[in-house]
Order: sequence, then structure tokens, then C-alpha cells
Amino acid sequence: KVDAALWPGDMAASLGLESASQYGSVLDEADAGIFGGAHNWMREVNSEVQMLRRQIAQNEEARRKDIEEAQRELDKEKFDRRDSLNKLRYDFENHIHEKIEMVVGEIDGLKKMHRRDDHQQQVDIDDLVTDVNRLKENLLSVCASWGKLTSSLQESPQDVEASMKKSTSDVFDDLRRRSTLK
Repeated sequence: KVDAALWPGDMAASLGLESASQYGSVLDEADAGIFGGAHNWMREVNSEVQMLRRQIAQNEEARRKDIEEAQRELDKEKFDRRDSLNKLRYDFENHIHEKIEMVVGEIDGLKKMHRRDDHQQQVDIDDLVTDVNRLKENLLSVCASWGKLTSSLQESPQDVEASMKKSTSDVFDDLRRRSTLK
């Protein structure tokens, strides 16, 4: 068992030497014969241990760099995948919105066309109603004039002329009265 107080630096101080290297040289000279092989073996083992520690540190550093690089690549791939997914989603939503707007526009166009057709039909119907009313009025006037004509043929020519003047003024008065009622 090795006592912690007997390490080379402490031993050098206890012997009054200035440094541990002086202590090692004193031991080397004194023990060169008896422990020379053991000391050489210990130095070789110590140098191998130091070399293995350096290799382990280098390997750990290389693995750490590899892991960091792999993590960066993984993060980049995640970002790229997320970016492409967002772009796909954006393109899809735009496409759907365009289609919806197109369908809504077509529906609005059809509604406007139907309204125009309905409006045009209503205008045509209103014109027909006006024409039919005018035709009715004119037919009434013709009937009234015809009735007066037939009754006047049965009367004398002077009476016919007076009744014709009177009947035309009555017809115009009737027409004026009916047009003001509308």
C-alpha cells in the first residue's frame, strides 16, 4: 500500500531536495541496480497510459465533433422537411382558395345572369301588360266609335256629324282620364 504522503513531490520536500526531478535522479542512481527494470517498466506503462489518455481524449473529441455534425445535419434536415411541408401546405391552401374563389365567382355570375334574365323577363312582361292595356283602351275606343257609327247610320247626316265630333272628344277625354289613373 502506497501512502499519499510519499509521492515524489512530497518526498522531495521531505528530503530537502528542490524538485521532484532531483528526487527521481537520486532514486535512479540509488536504485538503478535493484529496481532499474521495474522503473523502466513503470515508465513505459506510464507513457503508454499517457498515450492512451491522449488517444482517448482525441477519440472523444472526434466523436463529439461527429455527434455535433450529425446533430447539425439532423437539425438541417428537420428544418428542410418542415420548410418543404409548410411550402406544400401553403401551395395547397392557395390552390384550394383559388378553386373556391373560382366556384364562388361562377355562382355569383350565374345568379347575376338569372337576375338579369328575371329582370329582363319582368321588363318584357311589364311592356306586354302596357301594350295589352293600350290595346284594350284602343279596342274600347274602336267599339265606342263603332257603336256610335252604327247608331248614326240610323240617324240623319247632320246628327251623325255632331255625334262624331262629340264621340271623338269623349274618347279623348276617356283616354286622358284613364292615363291619369295609372
